[in-house]
Amino acid sequence: MRFGCLFFSNLPVFAYRRGGGETRPLAILSGGRVAAVCRRARRAGVLPGMPASRVSALLPQARLCLRDRHLEQAVWEDVLAGLNRLTPFIEPLRPGVAFFAGLSPEAVLPLVRPWGASAGFASHRSSAHLAAVKAGPGSVLPVASSAVRSFLARVSVETLADFGFSDDMVERLRLFGYPDLLGVSGLLRRRLSAQFGPEGTRLFDLLHPGDELPVGLYAPPPVVRVSYDFDWPVADAGEVVPVVRHLAEEAVRSLGSGRCRRVTLAIHAPGGAALRLACRVLPEAVGEARRLAQTALTLLMERAQEGYETSSVVLELGALQAVAPVQRSLFFTRPPLHEAARALERTFPGAALRAVVAPHAVFEDEAVRFEPYPTEAPKGRRRRKSV
Repeated sequence: MRFGCLFFSNLPVFAYRRGGGETRPLAILSGGRVAAVCRRARRAGVLPGMPASRVSALLPQARLCLRDRHLEQAVWEDVLAGLNRLTPFIEPLRPGVAFFAGLSPEAVLPLVRPWGASAGFASHRSSAHLAAVKAGPGSVLPVASSAVRSFLARVSVETLADFGFSDDMVERLRLFGYPDLLGVSGLLRRRLSAQFGPEGTRLFDLLHPGDELPVGLYAPPPVVRVSYDFDWPVADAGEVVPVVRHLAEEAVRSLGSGRCRRVTLAIHAPGGAALRLACRVLPEAVGEARRLAQTALTLLMERAQEGYETSSVVLELGALQAVAPVQRSLFFTRPPLHEAARALERTFPGAALRAVVAPHAVFEDEAVRFEPYPTEAPKGRRRRKSV
């Protein structure tokens, strides 16, 4: 059994490139510090964990962007949709890592090159994941079952950081004299567990996988899909434009109060033999028919070909997002006491009295006196209009 693994070493940067088309050096910030950087920024000395001020000093022309996990999820769904067009057997592990089956290295290479991703093939999921990390951007690395040990000898322990292991554990392994994973694979489970706790047990399971179940069928996330079939094929793109506008309005009605971040337009030829597909990941969530129609028309112009007959058009809205609810009070908010007393005094003069303390009174009965409540707000305070 052969497992394949698709791996993105820098999904946040890839998402911004895909969603916004930014070409300048890019640094993604989270919590005021760098979470991910592109290659050009890394060559300039920008590293994850740096504060934003340090990035501006090292690379003034760099663009600083706040991390957008919704954008990353939208781009990741688009990547999985592209992989799903080649194989139904996909198992997403997390955004940036997915296992698959039923494909050869030659079939995956045309996908990973434009994405800047990498892929690995091996007899176990963990070995395929390691191969994908080792392959590097735009490459595919197959590992034969008989060559696993020699492969582990070429993988340094620093690679464990891509699998969520702590920097302290990686440093201690190197200090113990284990520069590669082949030496680590020779350690017993109880020794790794005693030295590193649960992390050591997880490392042993990573390097010594047992029998694994095959990759299951992929269940795509929910989308809004609308289509239109022409009575007879049309060859003029101008005849398709009003159909695209109509589909955008119909899709928004199905979308309701939600939003989407991915728009896909598919154009079918007579008989369904040919298919022109265009996709756009939006920089922000959109739910207006006008903006979605404009995006769909842009995709139509990208795929329009002179003399190409169209029999049907399919518009799909993906990466759906629900509008965040805003909690409001179920009860009437009582006005402040002073405003209520002044309103009562204006309506019923003399009905409301307030106590005034005289600090220098000589007699006890003169220490407190009652007087009508003033109808005007004290100076220095803004008076609120009564309804």
